[in-house]
Amino acid sequence: MTSVERGCKTISNLVRRSPMSGLTGLEDGGGSINVQGEEQKKLDVITNTVLKNALKFSGKMGVLASEEEDAPVGLDDDAEELYEWNKEVVVEEGQKYVAVFDPLDG
Repeated sequence: MTSVERGCKTISNLVRRSPMSGLTGLEDGGGSINVQGEEQKKLDVITNTVLKNALKFSGKMGVLASEEEDAPVGLDDDAEELYEWNKEVVVEEGQKYVAVFDPLDG
């Protein structure tokens, strides 16, 4: 839980300082689109990375899925190969957690 708390505090600080830090506006000049078909904003991409890293470093996650990414991300060493092949994510019962999130506004 501490990793989620730290991630949320970091996101809160980024949002609060975004106008002064140049974090407003569209990512890549407006050419970046998320899975919902929306143009990604700089802050969307940065907060996605912050929360994804916070969850990764908790050591308790098996799979992460975000609105800002096209496919779920497996955190095991061989998970990338498995999930790319069939796009289906399966976590054995009693193992690690699955997190689905929209890091900034969801």
